Amino acid sequence: MASRQSSIRTLLIGLVVFAAVVGLVVLLTSSPPAAPKQAPEEGNLDRYDDSIGRMANPVSYAEFSHVQIGWEGLAGVNIKQPGRTKAEAHELVVEIWRRYLKDRTESNWRTLQAQYNDDSADPHFRYQTEGGPPIGAVMQQCVKTTSIGYARIVETPYGFHLMRREK
Repeated sequence: MASRQSSIRTLLIGLVVFAAVVGLVVLLTSSPPAAPKQAPEEGNLDRYDDSIGRMANPVSYAEFSHVQIGWEGLAGVNIKQPGRTKAEAHELVVEIWRRYLKDRTESNWRTLQAQYNDDSADPHFRYQTEGGPPIGAVMQQCVKTTSIGYARIVETPYGFHLMRREK
């Protein structure tokens, strides 16, 4: 009986040591999450770079707001600039993205929303990936892979959207 208890105790100690070693190996060999690419210095924003603020691994839940930029002919979109073409809408959303990257404050974001947002609802509305109004898969994927405080551009049937992750 004593021999059997000793064997069980030895086995348990061995399992604990094994688990500790495996945990240490996993800890030492796993890499930390990749940091999002930071915005380049001012003046180096010749074109839109979707990797700025993008995370490699999506989160399961996010809150976001956006600036919607539409063009003439989109159904259900009341654009602030009548006659805007799709090409002009793209140029504008990239320009808004540049302006936001130069000053990623809440105040600047809200100013850009008020000035440019073609969304007929509240221009400052915060959407959720779960439990709020339905959003498309493209918007879900974008916001779930964007770092908090960064903004990225997507295109939907309702125009271009500069999506800023809030939470």
